[in-house]
Order: sequence, then structure tokens, then C-alpha cells
Amino acid sequence: MNLCDIAKTILAIEKASISKVRFAKTIYFVHKELIRTGLMTKNDIAYIRMPLGPVPEGFMELTEVCKDIQVQRNESGIGLAYDTENYYLSKKHLNPVGRLKTNPLRKSVERALSMINDRRTSELIEISHMDPSWIRTPNGHTFFISDDDMEKNLISISHISENYRGEQEAMQASLIRGMIEDIVNESTSLEYPDEEF
Repeated sequence: MNLCDIAKTILAIEKASISKVRFAKTIYFVHKELIRTGLMTKNDIAYIRMPLGPVPEGFMELTEVCKDIQVQRNESGIGLAYDTENYYLSKKHLNPVGRLKTNPLRKSVERALSMINDRRTSELIEISHMDPSWIRTPNGHTFFISDDDMEKNLISISHISENYRGEQEAMQASLIRGMIEDIVNESTSLEYPDEEF
């Protein structure tokens, strides 16, 4: 199973389109749950470490590689510039796995989505920031999900309350925190090049 397969399965099961940032996080957490059930391996998808959490390698080319995945841009001007695209599956190309209710893959993805759907996107970002692979990987570099990333699942993590006015402010705050951390780390390594931080 690869990125295209998991993306199409998620979109076939979801009733509505999924925003860009949420879709990247959904793929990450569904992948982790499919590893737990033995339907995927850790090396099936690599991730790029970004300030808003892991992004599947190849995610930006997803609509080119998987022709039945469509993207619609939010032209209203409302929302964050980096999260104005919504992904959906073309109805004429519905993924058969997504339609077969008895398929073990569909059941596992549905179970994972049920853990994700009651979480805000900003909360998924913060939870992904807790994973050791994301913490130890420099921004822009790739990594695979590791054994220590698998120690916690979404059910075991309490809901994270944000003190921001809304979802967009919480996502913006996560982005800024991630960028500041990268700036501090780069500045520190320039000042102390022989020391490891």
C-alpha cells in the first residue's frame, strides 16, 4: 500500500472534502493505525518534517500521481493562505476499497478516522509534534515513523485545549512556534558548531 492508496481510501470514506493541512495529518495518523493492524509498514510512506507537523513525501504531487484525487481552491479569501485547498475523490473514480464495507482495510481506516474526526486540525498538529521522529528531525528533512512514535495512539492522548479564539489562530500559532524553534536551533548551531543540541 502506498500514499496514493491510503489517500484514496480516506477520501472514499469521508463524506466531505478535506483541507490540505488536515489531509496531511489524517494520512499520518491513519498510516500509524494501519501499521498497528499490520496492513502497512513504517517504510511504506516517508514524511517531511514541517512546522505544522509531518507531511507525506509526495503529498504536493498527489493530484498529479493519483488522477482521481481532485483539489478545489477556496477562492473566498477566507482562511489561511497555506490551507486554502480542499481534497476530494472524483465520484466517477471511487476507490473500490472505500465502497466495500467488509474490507479489512476499510474497517481499519474507518476506525482510525473515528479517532481523528472529533479532533480539531490544530490539535492533530500539536499531537504530531509530540512524536519523537518529528522532534529529532530537522525541518525539511524526511523521516519514517519509528517504534517510539507508535507508543501512543490518539485514544490515549487527551484533548488539547487551546487558549486561542479559533482554529485558524491555533494553526497559525503552531506554525509560528515551529518556525521559531527552527530559527533558534539554526542560530545556536551557527554560534556553537561543534556542540550537539
